[in-house]
Amino acid sequence: MNQVIKKSQQLTKLGQYSRVSQSCNYKLSQVRIVDPMLIRVVQGSKVISYKGEIYEILAGELLVVPANSLLDITNQNIQNKIYLADCFTWPQEILKQYESLKTTQSTDFTHQIKIVRSVPNIFNASINYTISIIQDPLSNYDLLLHQFIQLLRCLEIVNINFPISVNEGLKQKLERLILGAPTKNGNQKQLQNILP
Repeated sequence: MNQVIKKSQQLTKLGQYSRVSQSCNYKLSQVRIVDPMLIRVVQGSKVISYKGEIYEILAGELLVVPANSLLDITNQNIQNKIYLADCFTWPQEILKQYESLKTTQSTDFTHQIKIVRSVPNIFNASINYTISIIQDPLSNYDLLLHQFIQLLRCLEIVNINFPISVNEGLKQKLERLILGAPTKNGNQKQLQNILP
C-alpha cells in the first residue's frame, strides 16, 4: 500500500513548499501536476515518463515540471528504503499576473520538463522567474525578497550563479542576504547562518 506523507508545508505568496516522504513499494502511478513544480530529490530516485520521454531523477538532482503535466512515475528505490523529495509549487495567481513572462527564456520552465544536474543551475532554469517578479515595480519588494530567500533556504541553494538579466543592485542585495559578507579568510557564510 502506498503511503505518502507531506510535512514541513510552508505557504507563501510565491507558492507552497513541502517535504514529501513516500514508501518505495508501489507500481507505476500517474500524477497530475497543475502548477509548475520544482522537485529536489533528497533520497532515493524516480523514473518519470513525460510525453514519451523517460527521465531518471537521482538523489541531489532537481526536476522542473511544467504546468498541466501528466507524469507516469515509478519508484526505483531499493526495497524498504524511503524516497524523500522537496517540492515547491508556484501558484496560478502568480502565473496569471505575470503571463507575459512565459514567453521569455527565463520562464521556459513552464513549457518543458527539465532535469538540473547541478544545483546552482536551477537558478537559471526557474528562479529567474521569481527574480522577474521581485524586480517588478508593482510588487511588494521586501516581502517577495524575504520569501525568495526562504525558497532558496528550503532548496538548500547557497552558491548562486546569477543570470545576466539580474541588475547589479538586486544582485548585490541578494548576495548580501543569501550568501553573506565574505569572512576574513575569504569564505562566504552559509545560508542557514544568515537567515533567522
